[in-house]
Amino acid sequence: MSDRKIHRFLKLAFLATLVWLVYWGSLHGPFTFDDWHVIPQNPAVRGPSDIPSFFTDPTTFSLLPGNRDYRPLFLTSMALSWAAGGGSTVPFHVVSVFLHMINVLLLFLILRRTFAGGGDRPGAGDVPKSEWAALLAAALFAVHPLASQSINYISSQSVPLAALFYLLGFYFFLTVYDRRGRSSGWASHARRVASYLAYFLALLSKPIAITLPLNLILWDLLIGARSGQPQGPSPTMWARLRKHVPFVAVTIVYLSIRRIVMPGAAEATEPVRPLLTHYLTEATALVFYYLKLALLPIGLNVDPEYPLVTSVIDPRVIVSLAVFAVLGALLVRFRRQRALVFWSLWFPSCLLITTFVVVLGQVVNEHRVYLSLAGFCAVVGMLFFQLWSRFPIALADLSVGKAIRSRLDRRAHAGRVGRAGPRDAGTHTRVVLRADPLGGRGPARGRLATAHELRPGAGGGGAK
Repeated sequence: MSDRKIHRFLKLAFLATLVWLVYWGSLHGPFTFDDWHVIPQNPAVRGPSDIPSFFTDPTTFSLLPGNRDYRPLFLTSMALSWAAGGGSTVPFHVVSVFLHMINVLLLFLILRRTFAGGGDRPGAGDVPKSEWAALLAAALFAVHPLASQSINYISSQSVPLAALFYLLGFYFFLTVYDRRGRSSGWASHARRVASYLAYFLALLSKPIAITLPLNLILWDLLIGARSGQPQGPSPTMWARLRKHVPFVAVTIVYLSIRRIVMPGAAEATEPVRPLLTHYLTEATALVFYYLKLALLPIGLNVDPEYPLVTSVIDPRVIVSLAVFAVLGALLVRFRRQRALVFWSLWFPSCLLITTFVVVLGQVVNEHRVYLSLAGFCAVVGMLFFQLWSRFPIALADLSVGKAIRSRLDRRAHAGRVGRAGPRDAGTHTRVVLRADPLGGRGPARGRLATAHELRPGAGGGGAK
């Protein structure tokens, strides 16, 4: 096994351990809020015998008729966990933490591929700096408090379950179409099919996964053309978009099944709130709730209250528009950093369904931002990667042992100069190369000049 594979395995092991260390204390948490009518009071999840009905009967989702929904894979997980623990909450929490762990690992693998296009070209045996940036982003996602509701709140397990298949579908897509994973033949076709299947399973877990085709198209437009077509003419727009047609087909199939299973769901109902009020409120919530909690996760609440916004001249609307304008200007300014732009757009795109497309009774909820949080953490990791590239002296050498050894080496060479005498040009030159490989800079310049004086040409051009 190569050193790079060993480093990768250690990073994955570190991330997995980190997730379990963070959530170990929550494994005995009780049922709360909506858990009761979805799990303990719901006779449909008493065991595996009712699993087939989850795919045909939406009333099995909850004891409350008004809360019916079509999430058969989520209910399957609930039934199996109930059978495993006899009503104990431990199996439910173990599954939730396990799902989060897999999502963290998948995010790391995805970010390795997307960050690697940023120009990092390490030497043989070096650990790519992009992997450290991906590790930072995945570790932040692993421990971020804003993800905790989706993990600890049992009836929110549908979110990390859908996220698992969502990220898995995205990863398989990358293995087919990005430069590092391009392949042909049966392996490529198998990965395509796996990507379509993962997307369909994500939809059967929770409808929020319906945004995956949008993010795949964004990736293809921003990164894919450069990643998947390193040589030859640029593909036409149709050639770039036709790879997404199967995802659209899967979406249509899912919506058709949902319409058949839940025929009354599409009927017109009285709106929860006026549409203008809804859109204004959700627009401000993107900034004053979701983005704020991602940056500063203080005051988390399983049942939050967010005030409605009814006027376009509300200060929150004005501030939100200003924030959107500034963020948009920054994305335009750094448009060449396509990975950064993509993961920045991932944050609002994953919230699109639950904020603007579907009008839900509760204005905001922390578990809705779980998938979006992956994009936020990716941006943090990407910015760290950019700083790393700009300030390599300050950030590149994270190994304290390496720095200490380098310093000891320089002192050892300096000692050799004293033992060899001040007339040894070769020793002076070796000290310079150890202290400053570029030559002719800072304190090393004196050493280089001395070596050149003792033996013309010993210092090369660096003494000029």
